[in-house]
Amino acid sequence: AGDTCEAQVQGVDAVNAGTYTAVAVLDNEKYELAENVQQSYTILPKAVHVIWAAADKTYDGSAAEVTANADAADLVGTDSCGILIENAQEIHAGTYSAKAVGTTNGNYVLAADAETTKAYTIAPKPIALTWKGTEARAYDGNASNVTAEVSGILAGDSCSVTVIGGNEVVPGTYTATAVSLGNGDYELSKEGTTQSYEITKRIAEIGFTGTGDRTYDGKASSVQAVVTNLVSGDTCSVTVTGGDAVHAGTYIASAVSISDTTKYELKETKTQTYTILPKAVTVSWKDTTKTYDGKALTPKAEVTGLAAGDTCKVTAVEGTTRKDAGTYTVTAKGLDNSDYVLSGDVKTTCTILPKTAAFTWKGTAARTYNKKASNVQAAVSNLVAGDTCTVTVTGGKAKDAGTYTAEVTALGNA
Repeated sequence: AGDTCEAQVQGVDAVNAGTYTAVAVLDNEKYELAENVQQSYTILPKAVHVIWAAADKTYDGSAAEVTANADAADLVGTDSCGILIENAQEIHAGTYSAKAVGTTNGNYVLAADAETTKAYTIAPKPIALTWKGTEARAYDGNASNVTAEVSGILAGDSCSVTVIGGNEVVPGTYTATAVSLGNGDYELSKEGTTQSYEITKRIAEIGFTGTGDRTYDGKASSVQAVVTNLVSGDTCSVTVTGGDAVHAGTYIASAVSISDTTKYELKETKTQTYTILPKAVTVSWKDTTKTYDGKALTPKAEVTGLAAGDTCKVTAVEGTTRKDAGTYTVTAKGLDNSDYVLSGDVKTTCTILPKTAAFTWKGTAARTYNKKASNVQAAVSNLVAGDTCTVTVTGGKAKDAGTYTAEVTALGNA
């Protein structure tokens, strides 16, 4: 009696969450505790809720930074508590789910009803397009190659563009449309996704055939035209006017239209001159000899070598005014058909033969010798009207008795 002994408990001043051991000790060494000198005890972590920070962003090549903190209302005093998060650092465009998996302060745990997941989106980055192959071009049978390239992508990235409507062939105005990208981190801007382009008609170049000089033959010409710069596989006929001339002359054929006006254009009427030369013909002569009758020569020249069905006459013969007996040259000078021209020997020799004179005699009756000379005379009895002709008679001056023969020995018009 008279002793004092108090029990003291050590290890009961823990503050943070955890499991601890309290130990009882006596302050009088004369005594000892029989049993139950230790006792464990636990401080449970406080439940906290999660407050998520805004996490949506547009793709920029860097990782997302999804963050969250414990709700301050759940914290004790001046404590701070961060949230441990998984799947919070995605890089590429898409929709993801970040997950809170713990806290940075062991005195706290995630509440059972805490929002432990957070959806966040990395939106594709809008990009502009640069168009190529949109310059107006003339139809050439090849497909267009209108393409688009992205501009403004991040260094190291690549992104193809799918374009529809950019491979038209025939002339027209078209719209190419960018419909998708080959990299999901990017998206097409709302503007600039279409581009118009034009294929113009091919200017038809015209070449003529059948335009060489030819000689008239009574048949129609066949001047034709073709498009000389046709695209392989195309057909396009040309309508020609004035290319079917028949008669000799110089003409103009005109290419006035083409059959394929979808792909080709005749910018203006194309023309080509061509010539049909007169056909050279010869002359056949008739009635080139006659007996003198006081009238002019009347030879006839007939044209030979005419085309079937044609007629052609010599319009003038030079040298036909001669009337007297003799040999003359006459020349064919013109034709009444311009499809022909004289060629070769157009001259001939014409002859007017002297007319054989008939005579009437005077002074030929028998008479009696009287010492005087006879006077036998002769006159031309078949003179052409208007002509005169003296007659020289020899042997008509006999004096002596006898029988004589008087003879015309010369004429005064020969």
